[in-house]
Amino acid sequence: MKITSIDSYVLTIPTPQPMARNYAQQKLVVAEIATDEGVNGLGYSLVFGGGGAEAVHAYLATRLAPALIGEDPLFV
Repeated sequence: MKITSIDSYVLTIPTPQPMARNYAQQKLVVAEIATDEGVNGLGYSLVFGGGGAEAVHAYLATRLAPALIGEDPLFV
């Protein structure tokens, strides 16, 4: 089994007040991983305050995903 694609995006969720240090919204980085055998995975990372979500997304898309494409998902 090999990883064939990793798609990611930033998801912004409005936050009811008061919650999470009174941030108006929370941002998550969501990753969808697909394999050549039709097995897919979904993961996310919550970035409190939202300031770093775009940076995490950019790193995933430009550095991590290219390094993992073609690898066995059971060994990474």
